[in-house]
Amino acid sequence: SGIKDNKEFILDLVSNKRETLRYASERLMDDSDVAKTALLKDPYAIQFISERLRDEPEICLVAAEKYSYAHQYFSQRLKDLCDSTNPTPGLRKIILENEITSESPKTDRKMKI
Repeated sequence: SGIKDNKEFILDLVSNKRETLRYASERLMDDSDVAKTALLKDPYAIQFISERLRDEPEICLVAAEKYSYAHQYFSQRLKDLCDSTNPTPGLRKIILENEITSESPKTDRKMKI
């Protein structure tokens, strides 16, 4: 535990200073709020986020929009699904497809005529 595992402290640190995610605990490097906050300030922080988050298109998109070489840190699955020279459109497509497939089906209502 300690300061490296204090979410509020680390969120404040990564939102104000670049290259600070490396000092967070492994638990916080696997926290999506901490990762997104860090990547918004410093897209190079993608190298410090957990392997699990490197497989999350929404997280990787934050870095890819600002850092052209972010794809080198993506999971192999995302690397295979995206163009390495411009991964942003591929990530957006994956996110959209995930949103469509995760929507719950609407209740089947029969129309009365």
